[in-house]
Amino acid sequence: MSEPVARKRISLLLVEDDQIDRLACRRALATHPDYDFDLIEAETGRDGVMQALAHHPDLVLLDYHLPDLDGLDFLAELQREGDEMPVPVMMLTGADNAGVAVEAMRRGARDYLVKDRERGYLTLLPAVIERVLREQRLRLDKRAAEMRFRTLVEQIPAITYMAAPDGSGRLLYISPQAQNLGYTADEWLALPHGLLSAIHPHDRAAVQLAYTQSCATGQPLRCEYRVATRQGETRWLLDEARIVRDVEEVPLYLQGVLIDITEDKRREAELQAHRLHLEEMVAERTAELDSRNALLEDANARLSRQIEERERAETAARQYADEVRDLYNQAPCGYHSLDPEGRVTRINDTELQWLGYTREAVIGRPFSEFLSPSSAQRFGDNFARFKASGEVYNLEVEMQRKDGSILPVEVNSTAVKDAAGNYLTSRSTLFDVSARMAAEQALRTSEARFRLLLESAGEGIYGLDTQGRCIFVNDAALEMLGYTREELIGQPTHPRIHHSHDDGTPYDDAECSIYEAFRSGVAHRNMIEPMWRKDGSMMIAEYSAYPLRENEVISGAVLVFRDVTESQALASQLAWQASHDALTGLVNRQEFERRLVRAVESVHRDGGIHALCYLDLDQFKVVNDTCGHAAGDELLRQISTLLEGRMRQRDTLARLGGDEFGILLEHCPADKAMQLALEVRDAVRDFRFSWQGRSFTVGASLGVAPLTASVESAAAAMSAADAACYVAKEQGRNRAHLYQADDVNLAEHRNQMQWVSRLTQALDDDRFRLYYQSIVPLNAGTAARPHHEVLLRLQETDGRLVEPMAFVPAAERYNLMPAIDRWVLREVIRSSAAAQRLAMPRPRFAVNLSGRSLLDERLPEYLAGLLTSYEVPGDMLCLEITEAAAVENLARASQRIGEFKRLGCSVALDHFGSGMSSFTDLRTLPVDFLKIDGGFIRSLAEDRLNRAVAEAINRVAHVMTIQTVAECTETTAVVTVLRELGIDHAQGYVLGMPQPIESLAVAPNVV
Repeated sequence: MSEPVARKRISLLLVEDDQIDRLACRRALATHPDYDFDLIEAETGRDGVMQALAHHPDLVLLDYHLPDLDGLDFLAELQREGDEMPVPVMMLTGADNAGVAVEAMRRGARDYLVKDRERGYLTLLPAVIERVLREQRLRLDKRAAEMRFRTLVEQIPAITYMAAPDGSGRLLYISPQAQNLGYTADEWLALPHGLLSAIHPHDRAAVQLAYTQSCATGQPLRCEYRVATRQGETRWLLDEARIVRDVEEVPLYLQGVLIDITEDKRREAELQAHRLHLEEMVAERTAELDSRNALLEDANARLSRQIEERERAETAARQYADEVRDLYNQAPCGYHSLDPEGRVTRINDTELQWLGYTREAVIGRPFSEFLSPSSAQRFGDNFARFKASGEVYNLEVEMQRKDGSILPVEVNSTAVKDAAGNYLTSRSTLFDVSARMAAEQALRTSEARFRLLLESAGEGIYGLDTQGRCIFVNDAALEMLGYTREELIGQPTHPRIHHSHDDGTPYDDAECSIYEAFRSGVAHRNMIEPMWRKDGSMMIAEYSAYPLRENEVISGAVLVFRDVTESQALASQLAWQASHDALTGLVNRQEFERRLVRAVESVHRDGGIHALCYLDLDQFKVVNDTCGHAAGDELLRQISTLLEGRMRQRDTLARLGGDEFGILLEHCPADKAMQLALEVRDAVRDFRFSWQGRSFTVGASLGVAPLTASVESAAAAMSAADAACYVAKEQGRNRAHLYQADDVNLAEHRNQMQWVSRLTQALDDDRFRLYYQSIVPLNAGTAARPHHEVLLRLQETDGRLVEPMAFVPAAERYNLMPAIDRWVLREVIRSSAAAQRLAMPRPRFAVNLSGRSLLDERLPEYLAGLLTSYEVPGDMLCLEITEAAAVENLARASQRIGEFKRLGCSVALDHFGSGMSSFTDLRTLPVDFLKIDGGFIRSLAEDRLNRAVAEAINRVAHVMTIQTVAECTETTAVVTVLRELGIDHAQGYVLGMPQPIESLAVAPNVV
């Protein structure tokens, strides 16, 4: 059996403050088939920087939102040690942070992923990590290849250079050999006209013309000229260069080689001088031969000396030829010559090294045999035209080495012809363009990735120059604005999409906040302003504007925006709902108590007097029980409208809960407050409520408490008004009672504490009764355990059952709920749970716990004792706590939930969504079920906003693996919507009415 292939180990630093996200990333990477990931974790940005510099991991996976640094600050910290990131970094961002991702890529991040709500990015994470690591290896290989090429170039004796393709002679690069002329490479690069600045004045015009013609026509440059060294010495240089172009035939630079031919010129001058001198001597000797025979011997002697000198010159010429041959063979480019049949007649050593053949194996063979099949075909098609035209430039072909590998080269050739114009041979120069082609491919890949990022972004991305003109725009922006790309590119931005305020008032572009990004060089983030579409309609946009910098110079700005028109409206609606009652539209209890606190503080600070009125409807329960909750809700709405019509401009009317209302009467003395209270009482008494052909009358009991300097706090004021209202009810209802500290009736109310005695006696007499209502799974395709919520009723001595909403507030007020909760837990475990602990599957009983019980540190111990005594598994209990009770003391709630879960119990968060801090606080509460508040569920089929809120709660819960339950499900239409939203369970009258818990004893699921 073959050994399994070893998995490659990858060191990965995960910088993420969210423990759930870190665990999700670890799970996503654990199953990779080819890599073993060694994870190093950091919860803060600075800890991540220290870990990165200490361990040098293969990759840093960075969350943009960190408690101490954001992702951009992290990149800046990591880059302090040098100009380049010490390790590759991949950014994780939110769905609305594409602009941040672009900025992170500009600052050194190698890639990024958007953390979507469904966590689909975890599926992509291993592949993206693999791609980043592969690109890192390619980058390192490319850098090594560039270093090898630079070393090769800088080791040859000739000077290599690259100049601007505009004929100016401005140098872009020059090899270190330029120091032989007395100047450093940096000094050459600083000269505005490069080599032209050092050329001898007599040669400068001709060289300038040659440069200009070469750049204009693209023909190779070849010229000789003199230059002056720093020491004043004159040197001759042979300059051979050619224009290098990109794939679009756009000139990139002039690439050339400078060869010092000073010695050659000196020898050439000497030879010319000797030749001229010899010719003069021969002429003189010929003319004087007849007359100067006597001088023949002297002339012969001189001739012999001249011959010796000529031999020396010829020797020098041969040496020069050898040097030229060495230069030919050792040049960094390839040289060869071809006969009329295309056979190789001459080739230099560089090209032989490229091919891997010996000279003997190449000479005489057709050049096409050393090309790839496609290039050989193209060479054959071009060779006949070349022989006729006499030249070919920048022809790219693929040479096939002896080992079969491919080398891309660029060929420039000129033909040598006889006097009759017949082709004799070629002079061909070949350049290795593999590095250039790799760079071009990398550039095309980078451009394609950027273009894909730009077009696939969900946000609008809009670029503009320093004049405010559009330079690029993606499809998402075009779709939101209603323009075509041609209508925006090159046009000013402000007059088209940002010209007016939300009220339609125009303003000048000098005030345009979008332009401010490139004018000030400071990014503007998370701005919310109107933008205008092509059709003249307005949208509310959330945008960020970032300055664009090129070589530290601001060249424009990039605008990233999204349409938040609908979400802004939703936010306004949610803000309104946070302070108002969903049923009546009145101020809710939370907002009312805030206003009451301000009123009490103003009394203590500034004096004056206000009044507080507490109103409780009489006979409301008759309507609610007789006609149902729908009738009760409609009655509350009509009463609210009636009461609002009686309020003064500065009065605050609020629904405090159930059928209770509060009225804050500002700058109102007690006698005036009582007058208003009596008018309200009369209006309610005279009101007739009709429902389905039936007519009802209701009354109102009101308690009025003056807000004077003697009132200690808002809570004391509420207690006084509540007590006065209670006295009004006790005195016969449909009354208004004014609170006075020495009021005999109030004193009697405080002393009697009727509810305390009634509830205490009920506990002693065992007169509490348990009912249940089933929680039904909405997905019929999955098997589920029976799940029942336990409901509490109080049985009066006359046998009448009292609903919990009647006595639970009093029990909570007088701290009796912990005792009642313990009684419910004992009875559920002792009777129902113990009787069905062997059922298959075992049912689950949901028991409500009050906020006071949640603070009871001994409750977990008491619960553990009950489970042990009656041999009941903890998983048969689900303890329900309200969101309000949990949020009131998050730390204590989280601790108590953990203790319950260690006993095996599950935990549900009841009435979820009634507070604005729900999503934030949910992360700290390890609950199993989320019961969505009935205020959202009742009108789910008609109210789109409530549907959106319920859908959002369900998605967040499922991300945290929490099951959801919809409360108050009262119609089949609501059930249909709940199934569409993917909510797990529902509870309500349409699915099952409350039943005595004793009826569960005959349930068919017991085996």
